[in-house]
Order: sequence, then C-alpha cells, then structure tokens
Amino acid sequence: MNTQNGRNPKDDEIFLIEFLNDFHNRISFAKNIDEIENKTIKWINVLEDFQCINSRTMIGLMENHQKNDLWFSSLIGFFYQHGIGECEVNQNKALESYLLAVNTESEEYLNHFNDDLKKYNIIIGKHLLALYYYKEIIVNNRAKQFANKTNLNARHDVGDCYQYDKNEKKTFKWHLKSAKENSDAKKTFKWYLKSAEGGNSEIQYSLGYCYQYDIANKDIKKAFEWYLRSAEEGNSDAQYNLGECYYYGKGTNKDIKKAIEWYFKSAEEGNSDAQYNLGECYFHGRGTNKDMKRAFEWYLKSAEGENSKAQYNLGECYYHGRGTDKDMKRAFEWYLKSVEGGNSNAQYNLGYCYQYGKEILMHKSV
Repeated sequence: MNTQNGRNPKDDEIFLIEFLNDFHNRISFAKNIDEIENKTIKWINVLEDFQCINSRTMIGLMENHQKNDLWFSSLIGFFYQHGIGECEVNQNKALESYLLAVNTESEEYLNHFNDDLKKYNIIIGKHLLALYYYKEIIVNNRAKQFANKTNLNARHDVGDCYQYDKNEKKTFKWHLKSAKENSDAKKTFKWYLKSAEGGNSEIQYSLGYCYQYDIANKDIKKAFEWYLRSAEEGNSDAQYNLGECYYYGKGTNKDIKKAIEWYFKSAEEGNSDAQYNLGECYFHGRGTNKDMKRAFEWYLKSAEGENSKAQYNLGECYYHGRGTDKDMKRAFEWYLKSVEGGNSNAQYNLGYCYQYGKEILMHKSV
C-alpha cells in the first residue's frame, strides 16, 4: 500500500493496527535489550521501505489518531525516546507517553470492541517503562547519587567495570545491590513486576534476582517462583538459579536430582556455572552416580567458558589422571589460566609446579 501519496484513511488504520500488533510481539518475546531497541529500530527502517511509509508519517498518524492515548501512546514514547521519524529525542515526552499507556490499565475501556489494542499498548508500555527506569540506573548511573559513601563504592566500581564491558546483566545486579534505598531502583522493581507478568523471560529472571537479593523485600520463595517461570521459558540464567534453589533448598524443598535437571538444561545452553556444577555433581556423586569421565567433560566445557573454578578442577584432573590421562603439561596450562582468573587454589598449585616441575616449565609432558 502507498500511504504517503493519496493516503486512504482506512488503509492508515489497518497499517497502524498491524504495526501495533507486530511491535507488541517483538517486545513481548524479546530476549535482551538489543532486541527491544536496536533491532526494533532496524525493523522499523525496513518497514518504511517495504510499506512505502516514512517514520515521520508514522508518528504523525499515531499522534493524530483519535485513540492515540489508548492504542499508541507506548509506541509514541518509543519514537521520542530514540528520535525516530525525524522527531527530536525527548526523554520527558517518552516517559510521559509510557506512563500514559500503563495508567490506562485501571480505566473502563476493556469492553471496547478493540480492547486488545489497548491491552497491547499497556503491555508494551510496561516493558518500555521498565527498561526506561533500568537505563536511568545503568546508563545514567543515578544510583551513585544515593549510595552510602562507605561500603558501597566498591560495588559501584565493579558495576562501572561491567558497564564499560557492555555486560548489562552483571551491571544491573551490582547497581541494584547498591541502590537498595534509591527511589529509582524501587521504580525499576515496580515496573519489572508489571512487565514480568507480561511473560518476558529476561524480566522474570531479573525480578527473581530482585526478590532474592532484597531490592524491595527479600522473599526467596517468590524468587524461586519467578526463576521457575523464566526457566520454563528457556532462560539459561534462570535455569541455573533454579538449580541452585533446588540444590540448597532455597524457596523450595531441597532436591538435588531436580537441581541436576535444571543445571543440565542451563549447561546445554552454554552457562559455564551450570556446567561447573554438573561437573561437581558427577565428581562427588551428588544426586547421581560418580562418573569421573563425565565430570571431566563438564569441567572442560565450563573451563573453555572462562570459569576459573572449572579451570582449576580441570588442571587437577590432568594432574591426577581423573577422568582422563595424566598430562602435566595440560595441568600446568589450566592452572595458569585459572590463576589469571584469580583462583587462589590454582595459584598454590602453580607455585608447586614451578618449584618441583621443571619439565612442566619446559612444556614437556610426563
């Protein structure tokens, strides 16, 4: 359809409804921030070419629609937050639009014929508002203004290091730990709660983390429940944490066999911590039969994922011939990698190798 030259109002209406539906699906099933923001913006650009309609026209159609507050306010906020459609970036306008979307939830419009569109607008608004507050803490680092200047500085420093490394998930955790009394953090928690109910597994996992580490009120049982919902959606981090809950009896009854089941699902997705824990279970016969070969295999996968504990244990396997042939050269190599990761046990063993294993230093296997 051509909606720029000789536009048909009926075609405009159909286009906007389809756009809202597609946007809702993208946001609801997004797995990370990149999918919510960068990839969605790229999708809008592709949509412009495919539908022969520019972003400026799109924002105009939404803003001028008679039900813009009920159906399109969350999308309008997204356009203003990211400067889409030749509109200037306006964070206040974005926040105002997101709040308008979510605040209509209590109003009496659900009996309207097109109430699904309103629901989509609310769901999108919840996701984007949660992300907006998230970025207020992570990107703008407002939590620092409220931090206790004694014992919280180290946490902020760690958070900053992760931030510059673009590891958003770890940054989020460290900043929320130090922002316990921060009003922005409480807002983030509030909107994560609303968004998690919409089914986003990443947000469900983050909400479980909030409950576990006392961002609002510590509630390990609720943490378990949110980890479970996220894990069932395939989130590997939630699967690992759920395994931890079962392993240690946090928020549920202790059940090492179930722990292993969730560790395995997470490990299959490449989670190095879950891989390490599986190695431990097989090595010590916890919840399963001892199996040194399988322990070695999981230690190896975890070690290759830069897990320093697994690297140390892998060095031990090679040193003592557990689950594999003895290989002093490889033992030395893995001890060295573990030391580089800060493992103190590996530091001791590496020192021992230097002291008594000249053949290792010469990189000769014995």
